[in-house]
Formats: sequence, structure tokens, C-alpha cells
Amino acid sequence: MSALRRYEILLPSQLNDGHPIPEDLLAETVCELDQLFGAVSSGTQLILGLWRQEWELYRDSLARKFIDAEDTAANWQFFIEFKQGLKKRFQQKEILVYRLSCGGYLAPVRIGFTRLSA
Repeated sequence: MSALRRYEILLPSQLNDGHPIPEDLLAETVCELDQLFGAVSSGTQLILGLWRQEWELYRDSLARKFIDAEDTAANWQFFIEFKQGLKKRFQQKEILVYRLSCGGYLAPVRIGFTRLSA
């Protein structure tokens, strides 16, 4: 297996007009990624942001989805094209997709806790 890359996608919770994103669009996106890569993870933290385009201020409320996949040209090309589809699917001017290096994975470590007496 080649080296891994983490692809992070910040998906909006609202359309640009302020209406909520339909749940079926989010579910469709997660299922598509799961079918292609065998796994997709989500962060539980809501990401709030502000950005401007041509003097207009936009407020974002975003959810982070991430996929660890082999570092191949085909996977990178997939995410380049997938981003364009997401912009249409979610009716957005922009969708952020990050491509990050993955270091080596550490084996899980079990941490014990000691109960302190009162």
C-alpha cells in the first residue's frame, strides 16, 4: 500500500440563501465517499467562518468530513472533480477540500485510570 493522504472536506449546513441543507444531500455525499473509499469520518465540532467575495460578506457553518486514502494521482483527481460536483450539489460558490500528509499510524494504546479516594 502506498502512503496515505487525508482529504478533508468542509460541508455547509446552509445554502447561500440561509436555508438548511437537506439531510438527504449530506447522506448522499457520505454514502458516496464510503462506497468509494470504504470509510468516511466526521468531526463533531461545528466550524464557523466568515469570508468575502467581491465585497459581499458570507457566514459559514461547516461540518468536517475526512477520508484517509492512498496517495495516488487517481484519488487526487477524484477529489478535484468531486469538489466541483459538491459546489453544484450544495449550491455553493466554494467548497473547501484539503489534502494533507498522513504520518505513520501509531498502534492504539490503552490508558488506565486510577480512581482517587475522597
